[in-house]
Amino acid sequence: MTFTQLKRRLLALPGATAAWLAPTVAFPQDGRPIPVGYCLIRDRGGLFTVYKGDGRGGVSPATMDDGATPLTFATEDDACTWIWAEMMWWRDFEARRATGASEKTEAT
Repeated sequence: MTFTQLKRRLLALPGATAAWLAPTVAFPQDGRPIPVGYCLIRDRGGLFTVYKGDGRGGVSPATMDDGATPLTFATEDDACTWIWAEMMWWRDFEARRATGASEKTEAT
């Protein structure tokens, strides 16, 4: 999916607004990462790198499972598909965590 398609999908989520989207994903055309949740950058070689904001104004490349190797993607579609999957994983995780917490509260 393209970055435009990614933004459309995110805006279609329940409760999503343009105000939420702006600090969540970005694709700056100047090639400099900005501190948002997920920032897509087209590298000089034509590859795409996803940067993740740390919530404190910092930003660093998303990495492979080893925690050191930056994730690079051959196409915008591949990078945006990864961002979508990552965001949905966290969304599902937070939902499960919230449900688990409320189930524990109700059981006591």
